[in-house]
Amino acid sequence: MKKYYVYIHLNPTNNEIFYVGKGTGERKNSRNRNQNWLEYVSKLEKPHKILVLKDNLTEKESIELEEKVLKKIDIHFNDLTTNIDKSEQNLGIKFEYIIDSSKTEYKPRFENFTDSQIIESLLSFPSEKVFVNIANDFEKIYDLFYDNFDEIEEIDEDIFMDLESTIDSITDLIEEYKVSENESLDDFISDLKRERYDVEIIKEENPKKLQKKIVSNLFEWIDNLI
Repeated sequence: MKKYYVYIHLNPTNNEIFYVGKGTGERKNSRNRNQNWLEYVSKLEKPHKILVLKDNLTEKESIELEEKVLKKIDIHFNDLTTNIDKSEQNLGIKFEYIIDSSKTEYKPRFENFTDSQIIESLLSFPSEKVFVNIANDFEKIYDLFYDNFDEIEEIDEDIFMDLESTIDSITDLIEEYKVSENESLDDFISDLKRERYDVEIIKEENPKKLQKKIVSNLFEWIDNLI
């Protein structure tokens, strides 16, 4: 049933998005939250704002949209969310720093935006289709590596680690551009050329067997794009 929605919580003074969630019924209004959320809200002088980004969703659709919006905020905006399970920015960051505005110098992305402008921007993924196709092509290399993880590691551990780092870096790069508002394919290709340089260094290490095949596949995939 399409009873789910995706929502955000915002600081009422500057429109900082401090939480992204999904749910049904009155979940968006619930105060049964993680400790980070509770600490953030306790410091607000006025009740936090709640905006529903999109409703009439299946549970699967709501999970996918929640993850996309959270990733977009974490990667491309200065807003620091309190989502402790999925938010990438909170890893390794003391939450006391996040909620103490006297210690921060960042400007929330939507400080002077209307509610409708915030919603429209958060639901805009202009590069998504292009990078979904790119991700699908790269998935063959990704699967070859991780489906043969142990075997590849046994060939040469140092080269294995370099390959793992490069493949994960390219994966992160694709995910970054997939949720971007402004960055273009040309920007991505510029970043990808730097990744190609790393593959060249790995090739100089004389990889063998499956490691060599993966290096060859990486060159072919990158060169087809650039």
